[in-house]
Amino acid sequence: MRTKIVVIGLACILCLGIRTVSATTLTLPPEADGVVGEVQLVIAKFEDTLSDIGRRYGIGYEEMISANPGVDPWLPGAGTRIQPGGPAVSCVAYPRLTG
Repeated sequence: MRTKIVVIGLACILCLGIRTVSATTLTLPPEADGVVGEVQLVIAKFEDTLSDIGRRYGIGYEEMISANPGVDPWLPGAGTRIQPGGPAVSCVAYPRLTG
């Protein structure tokens, strides 16, 4: 009986510990400078909020706020240029070869 409870307990712990993980793969340019990706700009419409725009691009509220300092998150205004996120910064140092 005790073994059965232990097995059921371990099974529950394993099931709760399983999570979905996703990753983005970015190709580095020939002369990598540690910044990868592209800067995108979106022109806000009258009814847009930074949360709405972030949701369209799969970007969280905090990242949208950080990428757009000085922009009102709830009323950015029609015609405001919004950057959904920012370029990714690589944490790998690439040596420069001199010839």
